[in-house]
Amino acid sequence: MSDVVSMDTGPDNEGQSVGAITQLIANLQNTVDVTTRVQTAKELKAIATALGPERTRTELIPYVMGCLDDEDEVADAICDALIDFVPYVGGADYAFVLLPPLEAVAAGEEAATRSKAIGGITSLMTALPPIAIVKHLLPVVSRLAAGHWYTQRSSACGLMPTLFRVADSDGQAKILEWLSTLSTDQSAMVRRAVAEALPEMIGLVDKASLQGVIHPVFVRLMQDLQDSVRLLAGRLCIDMARVLTEAETSVAVLPQVHKGVKDAAWRVRYVFAERFTDLQAACGPLISRTDLLPAFVELLGDQESEVRAAAAKQTLNFCLALPADIQVEAVLKGVLPKLQTLVIDEAQHVRCALASIIMGLASIIGKEHTISFLLPLFLQLLKDDFSDVRLNMISNLEAINKVIGIDQLAQALEPAINELLTNENWRVRLATIDLIPLVAKQLGVEYFEAELASKCMDALQDKIFNVRAAAIDVMSKLIVEFGGEWAKVSLLPRVMRLAQERNTYIARMVTVMAINRLLDVCSEDLIVLFFVPMITVLHADKVPNIRFNVAKVVAKTLPRLDRATYDGHMKAVVEALASDMDRDVNYYGRKARAVAQAQFK
Repeated sequence: MSDVVSMDTGPDNEGQSVGAITQLIANLQNTVDVTTRVQTAKELKAIATALGPERTRTELIPYVMGCLDDEDEVADAICDALIDFVPYVGGADYAFVLLPPLEAVAAGEEAATRSKAIGGITSLMTALPPIAIVKHLLPVVSRLAAGHWYTQRSSACGLMPTLFRVADSDGQAKILEWLSTLSTDQSAMVRRAVAEALPEMIGLVDKASLQGVIHPVFVRLMQDLQDSVRLLAGRLCIDMARVLTEAETSVAVLPQVHKGVKDAAWRVRYVFAERFTDLQAACGPLISRTDLLPAFVELLGDQESEVRAAAAKQTLNFCLALPADIQVEAVLKGVLPKLQTLVIDEAQHVRCALASIIMGLASIIGKEHTISFLLPLFLQLLKDDFSDVRLNMISNLEAINKVIGIDQLAQALEPAINELLTNENWRVRLATIDLIPLVAKQLGVEYFEAELASKCMDALQDKIFNVRAAAIDVMSKLIVEFGGEWAKVSLLPRVMRLAQERNTYIARMVTVMAINRLLDVCSEDLIVLFFVPMITVLHADKVPNIRFNVAKVVAKTLPRLDRATYDGHMKAVVEALASDMDRDVNYYGRKARAVAQAQFK
């Protein structure tokens, strides 16, 4: 870069600019301060702009190559700069000059930087003409695939699918050969990279290559000694099944599925359990009937709790996707015996996963079988020691109500809900309060009045604000569900009495919050009957924060009132708030007065 450093400076201001560029170039090789090098790498575009395309290609890019060393931060910054560097080297016709530095970065040790370099090389393919891709990129992948370091060979795998799309038949044959060779690489990282590249390759190759090259590679990876490779290969079962017929899947994929669900490593079995419904969809109904059902039942009884939990989450969708003529039998004879064991599983998260789906099975097996076989499991889960299990059961009440009604669960629900609403963990109380509208909808107004109404009122006094706010929101939903007449007779009198009976700051603030929220769902007559009298009391509260919130509520209430109500009750309130000594109360009081003046001219 001696020519760059000795650039003709011309006039003084241009000399200063060139001097700055020269300093930036020198900073790239600063062996003392890595931060300076990183910052300079981020300025490569400024340097390239000053040099022009030709000198960037012939001088700057080779210079950058010499700056790539063991400092991952520097390599990362250079890679970031080069990814969209094509305009600075003269456009698409010269984009290939960026391949050498990106190739060098792709061979580095830092995985994130290598991935970034692979992305940069891939993006260059959109700029390079097809002939240039074969001429320049194929050798890059060839060198990486034959590289001494595992990082090079791993990066080669990441580039193969993209290159395969644009390569000619000879190039594609080479790529498949490299892929096959690297699947037996001594480094597990390289074999993992092969497994990660295969899903895309499966969708690109023809049937002959799929059977002759890809399938043997897939089988080798499924038999790999490293479980980290096998778990990636397990996901390939889905990709393979999607491009094969059912008959071909039975021969090429199913043997590997059976091995996978019995794999010695639980992480491999977990992959199958977690993706089992995807595998089922890819394999088709005939294989689901004959082969996948026994495999799934085996996963439900796995010795590892993580696998059992993953399989339990898939149970409902798996059963729904079975052929209709075997669904009931599959649940009763295959799945249900395992579920009876999972209900008392020692792992809490397994029971929690089961509780999230078990009620949905009622729609498959019908009312009679649900009462005989599932209802005892429901009742047991509602009594579970773990609060999340009970929450999941309660949140799915609608599914069971559609099949057998909810009356038979009502007796078990009350103690479960009561314990959850008094749980020491406020997040549990919050989640339970959010479920009250669902429970009330399913069980009806009489059950709510008898079992839940008092608990909702207690929640308004909870020591956690989020729970109190949720309780108010629940009440608005209940008014929508049960109607204004019910609110007039039952709910609103209780809420409005709260401030008077308790006379605490929290009780008065909750009352104001309730008015603010319930205004949206209450009719004008309810507003006049319940809210206006309470506002006339609370606007004179001794605590400024109460008056402050009352002032905001007044502004929201006024558009719902007629002139007579305003003159008789609210006008004095508005004037008092607008002249309040507290400036915040005064501000919102004056805003309320502006609303009143605009409405009641």
